[in-house]
Amino acid sequence: MEMKIHHLGYAVSSIEKSMPVFEVLGWKARNGITDDGPRKVRIAFLEKEGQLLELVAPLGDDSPVHQALKQNKGVPTPYHICYEVESLDAARIELKQKGFMPFIPASPAPAIEDRNVEWFFALNLGIIELVEREKRG
Repeated sequence: MEMKIHHLGYAVSSIEKSMPVFEVLGWKARNGITDDGPRKVRIAFLEKEGQLLELVAPLGDDSPVHQALKQNKGVPTPYHICYEVESLDAARIELKQKGFMPFIPASPAPAIEDRNVEWFFALNLGIIELVEREKRG
């Protein structure tokens, strides 16, 4: 299975407060801020030298990102790595065979052109996100 890194997700309490700090390091906003209600997060992508960084902020106390920040005493932290794959179905089968546990089923991601994404967890690694290379109709 070919997997290419799409972006690094960074948990922050406020995109508006964190973005200027990343801009000092040369990151530039790629698009505006997107609210992803079903996932209970706000998202903004930054780009630098062809690399993408996703700032992910909670949309409430019941957001999984809120829990991640709480565990880290509110300090922003890398949250996940997202890999781009040709097929979520094929990747899911292979990852499950290798001990990865899917925990959020595939669904369209508004901040990534509504391409399908799926979330997995692995011991000794943590959280990864997979995004399909092409949007399925």
